[in-house]
Amino acid sequence: GGRGRLLSDRGPMVGPGHSLSPPSRHSKPRSLLLLVLVLHCSSSHALLPRLLPRRLEAVVLDADGSFLDPQHKVSPANAEAVLAARRAGLQVFLATGRARSGPWVEECLVPLSLDCPGVFTQGLTSFDALNQRVHEDKLAASAVAAVQRACESAEKGNGVTLAAYVQERLLVACGDECDPWLMRYASYGDGDIELAGGEPAADVASSREARGAAPAEAFAIESTDLLGVLGEEAGSANKVLVLSDEESVPALRTALEAALEGEPARVVKALDWTLEVLPARTSKAEGLRRLLEHLQINPRRVMAVGDGENDIEMMRMVGLPVAMGNAMEPLKRHVAYVTASNAEDGVAKAIREHALPRAPANAPRRRDRLRKLLRLGGRGE
Repeated sequence: GGRGRLLSDRGPMVGPGHSLSPPSRHSKPRSLLLLVLVLHCSSSHALLPRLLPRRLEAVVLDADGSFLDPQHKVSPANAEAVLAARRAGLQVFLATGRARSGPWVEECLVPLSLDCPGVFTQGLTSFDALNQRVHEDKLAASAVAAVQRACESAEKGNGVTLAAYVQERLLVACGDECDPWLMRYASYGDGDIELAGGEPAADVASSREARGAAPAEAFAIESTDLLGVLGEEAGSANKVLVLSDEESVPALRTALEAALEGEPARVVKALDWTLEVLPARTSKAEGLRRLLEHLQINPRRVMAVGDGENDIEMMRMVGLPVAMGNAMEPLKRHVAYVTASNAEDGVAKAIREHALPRAPANAPRRRDRLRKLLRLGGRGE
């Protein structure tokens, strides 16, 4: 009907009044050169700008070290950036190692409606916008038993405390809230903690205070009987936490990996003093993939922001990967941009500079881009 058309790989662009000329004898070498450049850039630190999406549908944020500041709080700048992204038509949600429970949910997520949709517990579960659970991965009961045997054999020095996430509950193999490792982990406000016997941690704390209980150092803590705490839920655990001192973690990891040989499970170091045992072939990226598929969002239309090695697979999957300024160096090799640190509102900066210009309300429409290309073609360029 008089309109030109774009013939991407099949030949040059054709505008009104222009004929399709035969391909140049130099076109094949140029195509090969372009292919070499693309392959080179896909494996290097930088990505070609033309390979990044011009339009986004969603922004996915890691929590600790990224969206949360060093005090594990949401800064005013980050909060405003999330709201601005939504006003521009973007979906914003988390992909975090944390569970969707505990004090941090009410403090950090609910005020910004970040409790759903989202990916939680290191990608082992996710929720959609209607607060329905999309997926859930569980550890085999045999893997939990192997972890317990390894820790019972390795326990020495300052000891080991075992705990397991069963959906949003954190079941701890300890009847004393003053367990030093539990107290340290609880400071993150993650998980609804239940002590041995099913008693909520807050109840134990109040009862200890009422009877003037002595400091934790005075108690011999039996803290490795996780199977006894889980009971019939031994096959329902999503992941197991192994809490100890920093010096003991390397030997514990070696013992756990040996005990879990042949089991569908893997060991990751979450913190300097915390090991996590997860189901095999699970990750934040896999959890995000399943949620995006459920939400019908193309990963190419997603900007992700993270700081840790557990974010690398997620960065490889999305169209616009961004690393925090405080991110680990291995992560920075897989991103398009590096923003400021989490102490300097790096998430807010990333949203302003990279997400908002590509938001549905601001990004140039495909029709407008095609018209511009056709005008260029009409000039014989």
